[in-house]
Order: sequence, then C-alpha cells, then structure tokens
Amino acid sequence: MKNSRTQKMTYLALFSALAFLVMLFDFPLPFFPPFLKFDLSDVVIFLSAFVVGPGGMIAVILIKNLLHWLIRGAELGLPVGQIASIISSLAYGLTAYYVLKLNKKEETQTKSLIIPLIAGTIVMTLVMFVANYYFITPFYFAIGNMQLPENYFAYMLMYIPFNLIKAIIVSIVIL
Repeated sequence: MKNSRTQKMTYLALFSALAFLVMLFDFPLPFFPPFLKFDLSDVVIFLSAFVVGPGGMIAVILIKNLLHWLIRGAELGLPVGQIASIISSLAYGLTAYYVLKLNKKEETQTKSLIIPLIAGTIVMTLVMFVANYYFITPFYFAIGNMQLPENYFAYMLMYIPFNLIKAIIVSIVIL
C-alpha cells in the first residue's frame, strides 16, 4: 500500500514537472493577440490521467500552473493566464478522459480516442469562450486598467478559433 502511494506521488511529480517544462515552450499563434499562448502541456496532462487518474490529473494541472506562475510570473501581476490555462486543461482533459472511459467499445486504440478528443475540443472551446466572456477577459482588462473594446462580443469571437486550433493540434499530437 505504501509503495503504491509513493509510486503515485512520484508519477504526480514527474508528470507535473514534465507538463511545466513543456509549458515553458509556449508561443503566440499567428493572427491572434500575443497574450493568447499555445503550448503542448495538455498532451502530458491527458496522458497523466491514465497513470494517476482524474484526481491526479487535476493535481498535475494545478502544480504545473503554480510552477509556471512562480517561475515565469504573470503579465499584470496576477495569474490570469495560469487561471485560463487551468480552466482550459480541466475542460479538455476531464471531458476527453470521461468520454473515453464511457466509450470502450471501439476496436482500435487510435479509433477509440477520436470521439473523446473531439468532445474535449468542443467542451474546451465552449467553456473557454464563456469563461473569457464573463470572467477572464473582463478581469484582465480591469487589473490592467484598460477599457473593454466597444465591439466586445466580436472581440471575444477570436477565442473560438484559437481554442479550436489549440485543441485540434493537441489532439493530433495525442493520436
């Protein structure tokens, strides 16, 4: 019993460190504002769910973002980007994990991942649009002492293609 607990903690530390290291190689995508960063750490997070379970995956997400905030800091002092990353990773990872667990009748492993990854992509895109519309973007603009754009809804529409592209690339790498 003690050995499996130590083993699980070791895996948590390993996946957290690996996800953090991968997150360090973030970059903005062309045609999107520079504050929208892309990284492949969700690949590591998704894989961690199968070794340490969904609770462990949540711990990996939180540790990765805490480390990122402590090492890289935050643009406006508060970890707005890290909070967005937590929400995004939770929406994508938990959805894909649980849909995969429900859908075990597929013939091949790659084929069985397609529907869960599509579900994760759709849920993450929707959750991030709502989170950005009601919380993240207004909070970011408020702490930066900036006015929200007049065409706020149109401005918010940029999150949909960004999150779709991000999740599709992560899904392809997972496959």
